[in-house]
Amino acid sequence: MSNKMNYLGILRVMARNFRYMKGKRLQFLVGGVLGLGSLAVGFLIPYLYEQLMELVEAGAGYGEILGAIGPAFGVLVLLMPLVCLGSWWQKSSANFATATMQRKVFGHTMRLPVSALETDRADKVIRATANVRSATSMFTGYTMTMVFKFLVYFCGGFLVLLWLDWRYALLGVALSAVMFWAATWLNIRLRALEHKALSADASLGGVLMDLVGNLPVAKLFGLEQTLSHKYSDAGEAAYRCRLSYKVMRGTTDGVLDFLSYSAQGFAILLGVWALGLAQDFPSLVYLASMFSLMLTGTRDLGNAVMFLQTTVVNAQRVEELLEQPLEADRQTSAQPDFSTRPAVEFSHVDFSYLPGKQVLHDVCLTVEPGQMVAIVGGSGCGKTTLIKLLEGFYAADSGEIFVGGAPISQLSNHDLRGKLSYIPQDAQLSSGTIAQNVALSQAKLDAVRVQDCLDQASLFLESDTPVGEGGSGLSGGQAQRVSIARALYRDAPVYLLDEATSSLDSATEKQLQHTIDTVLQGKTVLVIAHRLSTVRNAHKIVYMEQGRILETGTHEELLALGGGYARLYHSRKVFSR
Repeated sequence: MSNKMNYLGILRVMARNFRYMKGKRLQFLVGGVLGLGSLAVGFLIPYLYEQLMELVEAGAGYGEILGAIGPAFGVLVLLMPLVCLGSWWQKSSANFATATMQRKVFGHTMRLPVSALETDRADKVIRATANVRSATSMFTGYTMTMVFKFLVYFCGGFLVLLWLDWRYALLGVALSAVMFWAATWLNIRLRALEHKALSADASLGGVLMDLVGNLPVAKLFGLEQTLSHKYSDAGEAAYRCRLSYKVMRGTTDGVLDFLSYSAQGFAILLGVWALGLAQDFPSLVYLASMFSLMLTGTRDLGNAVMFLQTTVVNAQRVEELLEQPLEADRQTSAQPDFSTRPAVEFSHVDFSYLPGKQVLHDVCLTVEPGQMVAIVGGSGCGKTTLIKLLEGFYAADSGEIFVGGAPISQLSNHDLRGKLSYIPQDAQLSSGTIAQNVALSQAKLDAVRVQDCLDQASLFLESDTPVGEGGSGLSGGQAQRVSIARALYRDAPVYLLDEATSSLDSATEKQLQHTIDTVLQGKTVLVIAHRLSTVRNAHKIVYMEQGRILETGTHEELLALGGGYARLYHSRKVFSR
């Protein structure tokens, strides 16, 4: 994050984000105007000072003084409900903008290509979605109030002084410029120290997490003292960083507070000794108060800019996310026919994630309706890539993929994926009940059908059982049975299994594999296998190496062939022993 102040960038981002208020923009602006009533106090107090001093000099009594300044207090009382209404309008408009941006960001994220979430860009997407509220916070709270105060106090004070005494007006502009430069210079260095302090605190937290997470190992190896010294060193470094930050923070606030709060006294002394205005002391106090008001506005602007700078960075992250291209889609121009055509077919498919680094080479594969076809091979052979191409997450460089005889290039993403039921390695459950996770893709939950799918998947839990965050309330086997029930509930023509049992222990895997073999009997299944024992009964096994299909046949045929599959099978069989 750059430490330079980009004021034009701040204005551009504010203007862009302002559009998220849509029909609430006028309400926000009117609310801001009404909210300015609270700032009227800044101008009213100097006037009251001047009037009070003139009345005292004239020897006015208590009643006369009260009668003279009473109406001013009455105005303040009348302004109060208008100020409250304006504040409510502004905050409700800003909340509307936040909700609008959140919906847009979420909708855009859901339409991003999978490639945007499978690389280091995924972290940027997550940060951007988490920064939506901060991105719109520039319209609420401290920062916008400070900007309004600057505009009203500085501009209003300048105009009043220009009318009464141009020398005070010019001096106020000069000192405000110096003050704003000082605020910017100090705050830039303050942010650098703050970043170091936050990094040091994060490092300290990391040491503590390592200690807690590895406590049994630390105790067994007698590392308590070593880790204590490590934590102490990290704590000392964090303390020094925080101390440097606090010293600079105090220095910054002290300098700005001194310049702001001493402005009135300085202006009075200047009027008495340098400008020769002592003959009208009440007027001098009024001039000095207006002078102080200008510098107070400048101080508030300096602080607001620093908060806005962080907000703008978050807003720019959101804008960068919204500028990412959406997943390519197309209109459906062909209709799959699973009764007379192959369920899935890869025809001379080539693919590369990056130019010059081909992952798949001339892949040809046919899956007939009702067949279970297993794709096996070592890590990085391209078997998972085949599934991603079939799901439409990536487009083949050349060749064609067919589903039910229809080229997937002629099917919309919705129609293509509607023909697929997916059972991943990780169940990928969301917070809610088992039933809600089973019927994810259905607008209306069919409780009877959900229960039937759960029974087929041999999950003997109530359908209204909460699964916990990320499925944490279920065991691995239970979560995967929910995933199986979810695929059955969708009941698409083609089932895709991506190493669906590889993350489970052997006993649970055998139980779950028996369930899969039973419930998917007679269905079209394309399975990626990690453990070869789970695909022995497949109608066809496809063995891949380095993105090429080298062998195809049944388990017995491939063993008899004595090629790569046989070597892989025997090596893993020995290893499993």
